[in-house]
Amino acid sequence: MDSGRFRGLKTITLYLKLDRPEGTEVRIWVKANSRDDVAVNPEVIDFKTVRAGEGGQAKIQVRFFGMPDADIEGVSSASGYLRANVLETSHTELESIFLIQVDLDKRAPVGKWYSDIWLDTNHQCSAKIRIPVRMEVVSELVASPGLVEFGSIESGKEMERRVVVRGATPFRLIKIEGPDGIQAKFSSDQAKSTHVITLIAKGKAAGLLQGEVRVFTDLAESPVLALPIHGRFLR
Repeated sequence: MDSGRFRGLKTITLYLKLDRPEGTEVRIWVKANSRDDVAVNPEVIDFKTVRAGEGGQAKIQVRFFGMPDADIEGVSSASGYLRANVLETSHTELESIFLIQVDLDKRAPVGKWYSDIWLDTNHQCSAKIRIPVRMEVVSELVASPGLVEFGSIESGKEMERRVVVRGATPFRLIKIEGPDGIQAKFSSDQAKSTHVITLIAKGKAAGLLQGEVRVFTDLAESPVLALPIHGRFLR
């Protein structure tokens, strides 16, 4: 629904045709109210990609046009990992402007997730304003490639694959463990933000090569990184 192309109430009808268990048509009504008295910029708080343990911060502006006495009486979050508060307020004869800061807790869990910030105002027409929040928190350690594909390995032969492991802060590699048929080595035991790991698959009895290689580090928050591997040993 493109709210920039209309003002006020609008209803759109969607027609959904079904062929089972019998041919029929279903109507779905989508309703929206495009208003020009309240503006939120940006309309969605998008932290995008955040490394675990880093946290984040975003700011939004809320404008009430033609409401010089508008006030935000409360700010709340649907998630315990988000905290929001009003930083600045400005009132003129024509409008009220608020600057709101949203902080993402460093303890936010790894994953792609969504939440909301709610603003409570003193105006009945805009008593509650919802601001969507989205983000993807990734592990402190990131491997490239994320899946190690060896393909087909002939019996008695070796195949190497290199994996680059990056961290938000310098870290040390402690050890690397893998399934049978996999050897691993790394060139440095010094603390660095980027390490190159060499994985060696040596042909054995025919069959699938699958499982994961576990990379152990000295990081307190992400001590172990699991690397999925896949391949096939040929006769």
